[in-house]
Amino acid sequence: MMDNEQLPKGYKNTEVGLIPEDWEVKPIGTFTAISVGRDLKESNFSTYQDSKYQYPVFSNTVSDFGLYGYYDVAEYFGESLTIVGRGVGLGTAFARKGGFGAIGRLLVLFPENNIDVNFLTEYINHRVKIFSESGGIPQLTGVSISKYRIPLPPTKAEQTAIATALSDADALINSLSTLIAKKRNIK
Repeated sequence: MMDNEQLPKGYKNTEVGLIPEDWEVKPIGTFTAISVGRDLKESNFSTYQDSKYQYPVFSNTVSDFGLYGYYDVAEYFGESLTIVGRGVGLGTAFARKGGFGAIGRLLVLFPENNIDVNFLTEYINHRVKIFSESGGIPQLTGVSISKYRIPLPPTKAEQTAIATALSDADALINSLSTLIAKKRNIK
C-alpha cells in the first residue's frame, strides 16, 4: 500500500489496492442473490437441444462454457453469472442470459440492477484469487463467494465500459496467441 502522501490525485488505498476515490469496495454478497445448482432433473433433461428441450443446463466445468445438456423448463431467468464451485476451474465465472438450469453445486449469482454482469464476471475471472483448502476436491460455497470483496465503479455505464475493454483485450490476446502459434507451425 502507498503512503497517503504518495497517492495519485483522485485515488485511495483500500484492501483490494489503489482505486478511484468514487469507487466502493463491497462484499459480493451485499449486491448479489446467490443460489446453488441442484441434482440433475432427469425427467426434464436431454443431451440435445430441440423445440422441447431448449434451456441450457450448466455444470461445474469450464469446457464448452459449462454446457451439460438441456432442460424443458428453466430454473433460473435473467442476467446472471455462474461460478464453478467444485473441481477443475474452481472460481471461473461465466455471464449468462435468459433461462437455464444449473447442476452439481454450480454457483448462480444474480447481481442487483446497478451492477453490470460482465464487469463482475471479468473481475472475478481476472482479479479474484479463490482460496481452496488442500485435500479432497476443491470447493467454493455460496457463503464463501459472498465474502469476497471487490471494487465497484459508481455507475453501471462505467462498469460496462471497463468490462468491454477487458473483454476486447482478452480477444486481442487470444487472436495474437493463435497467430503466433500459426507462425511457429509454418516455421
